[in-house]
Amino acid sequence: MDFFGAIKARWLHVKSIGKPWWVVVAALWGVFWGADEIIAKWGSPDVKAIWESYTSRLHFDWRIGVIGFLVIFVLMFVEGSFRHHRLTIIANTKAQESDLQKMKSKIADLQQENAKYKSTPTLAEEDPKVYMEAMNDEFTKLGYVPFKFSNKGQRVNPAQGITVQPIKELPSIVFDYIDRIDATAEKTVSPKSKNLTFMSTHDILAELHDAWQEARQAGILEGAEFPFKVTIHYRDAKQHQFISEVSFEYSPLEEESARRNSLSSRPVESAIIRVTNTDIRRLS
Repeated sequence: MDFFGAIKARWLHVKSIGKPWWVVVAALWGVFWGADEIIAKWGSPDVKAIWESYTSRLHFDWRIGVIGFLVIFVLMFVEGSFRHHRLTIIANTKAQESDLQKMKSKIADLQQENAKYKSTPTLAEEDPKVYMEAMNDEFTKLGYVPFKFSNKGQRVNPAQGITVQPIKELPSIVFDYIDRIDATAEKTVSPKSKNLTFMSTHDILAELHDAWQEARQAGILEGAEFPFKVTIHYRDAKQHQFISEVSFEYSPLEEESARRNSLSSRPVESAIIRVTNTDIRRLS
C-alpha cells in the first residue's frame, strides 16, 4: 500500500507541473538530438572536440532519439488521458453532490410539511364542515350563478363567522359575510363584482370569462377550463378555527351552451362552474 501511495504521490506531483512541462522536455530533447547530428556532420574539428568532451559518455544516435520521442509521446498521452479521466470524475462528483443537495432540500421541505400537518389538529366528527358549490341550475332563471354554502357536520355544531377570503384569480369578486350555518343547513350567497365605476353586480361569470381570456393570451392555461380556488375561514361554538379550500373549474363552453339552452322551453342544466376538490382542515 505504501509503494502504491508513493507512486500516486509522485504521479500527482508530475501532473501538477502541467502539460507545458512535457513540451519543454520534448523541445530540449529535440534540440540536444538535433545539435548532436548537426555538429557530427557540419561542425568544425574544434567544435566537435568540445562537444565530444562533454558528451563522450553519451552514446547517442537517431535510434535513441526516436525512442526518446516515443517515450515522451506515451507519457504525454497517459498524462492527457489521466487529466481527462480526473476531470470527468470531478464533474460527475459535482453533479452527484448537486443532486444530493437538491434531494436533501426536498426531503427537508417534505419533513417540514409533514410536521405542519402533524401539528394540525385532526378534524373530528362533531366539527362543522363547510362546503361550497355553484348553483348552475339557477342560471336560466336568474341570468347569473349563485353559490350554496352548507354545513355537513354529522352532529349539532353550527359553523360561525363564515368568511370568504379574497380570491387570487378574481380579485374584484367579494362574498357577503355569513354569520351562522347550522348543522345540515344551507345558505345561498350571490357574489358581487366591483367594476371601475364601483357599481356592484352579481355576474361572476363576466369576471371568470375575462380571467380565462387573459390566462389564454398569457399562455398559462393548458386546458379549455379555468381553475380557481376559494378559501373559507370559519369557527365553531367553542372558538375552534377551521379552513375550507374549494377548488373550482369554470367552463366558457358550458356557459355558452347554457345561454343557448336558456331560450329553450326545456332548458338543460350545464356545469358552468364545477367543484373539483374540497379540503377541510381544523386549525386550532
